[in-house]
Amino acid sequence: MAEQQDIDGAIEHIYSAAADPAAWQQALDAINALYPGGCTALLHHDAAAGSGTCARFSGWDTAAIRSYNAYYGARNPRFAGLERWPVGVAATAESMFDHAELLKTEFYNDFLRPLDLPDGLGVTLAQDHARFVRFSVLYPEATGREQDRNVAVLQRLTPHLQRAMQLNRQLQQAHVRWQAAEATLNGIVHGVFIVDGQGRILFTNRAADRILREKDGLDLGRDGVLRPAAGDGAELARKIRALAQPLDAAPGEVAPEHVALVRRRSERRPYSLLILPLRIPEGPFVAAGGLAAIFVFDPEARRRPALEPLARSFDLTRAETRLLGVLLEGCGLVDAATLLRISPHTAKTHLRHLFEKMQCSRQAEIVQVAAQHPAWIIADER
Repeated sequence: MAEQQDIDGAIEHIYSAAADPAAWQQALDAINALYPGGCTALLHHDAAAGSGTCARFSGWDTAAIRSYNAYYGARNPRFAGLERWPVGVAATAESMFDHAELLKTEFYNDFLRPLDLPDGLGVTLAQDHARFVRFSVLYPEATGREQDRNVAVLQRLTPHLQRAMQLNRQLQQAHVRWQAAEATLNGIVHGVFIVDGQGRILFTNRAADRILREKDGLDLGRDGVLRPAAGDGAELARKIRALAQPLDAAPGEVAPEHVALVRRRSERRPYSLLILPLRIPEGPFVAAGGLAAIFVFDPEARRRPALEPLARSFDLTRAETRLLGVLLEGCGLVDAATLLRISPHTAKTHLRHLFEKMQCSRQAEIVQVAAQHPAWIIADER
């Protein structure tokens, strides 16, 4: 009964690690406690590269792990037959590699024997071609006398270890995708809001944060709902509810109802809003009314493309880049020369180089080429 409780406790720690990778240490410690004198480890082995490393461990001396990762991991003879061993099946170390042959190896004599870890068992948790993720337990001879029990315990833990690793991987992939999406949205100049069907804000990019701080055209209500800063917000709320359609609705093209104008307190030209429904997988934490993305365009903002990416793309000098920046502001060549405090002749020379490098023949073409460059998406706002 006591051992059953210890196993159940180890499983609980494993699922804690599934949600929080930082909790793997507690999980390994709990498993290691099931094997007296044992040392547990999560190992990564690449058969094609002939390498093996320990990712996480319990019971091991840190110096031994460093030695394993630096040298002995690539010389572990038990990895030789991993391709032939089924994933998810726990097995003793002796069944994977003949013990008499092991005693002749450098791995045993210089690594295992000094640590008094002659016996053990392991299981492949995942395999991707020639790459393996292994869970290994090594222990003294006394613990090895109960191999049937040892294998049974690890076999019981194996599906939980596999599921926890799958969840870790899925969460990591989702986190990477979210970070990439957030970085992308923060890099553009237009405001982006993600809202639920009631208009409650779930995400804002940097430009949207700036719009809210200004409280000129859009504001955040006490209930977290996006609303116009001036006038009645009923029309905007109606559009959001209508466009944050049920998740099984067929996607449609941008239509007039996707667009809204929001007046501003400053009496500057109104914001233009593009409201698009978002379709995401159904789940218990998804808002019942759907989600929508709201893109906010400010006709008063003066923007020009980020010049550094343009300069790198076309191999422009600093002087050529400065001239390009002024031309993109709408200046003619003479005015540009005056602003840059260079002679008209020098300005013409720089312009000729811009024509050559950007493969243009007229100033209007330079603007067109710059407008098609990704640098315009991450434009500088002034």
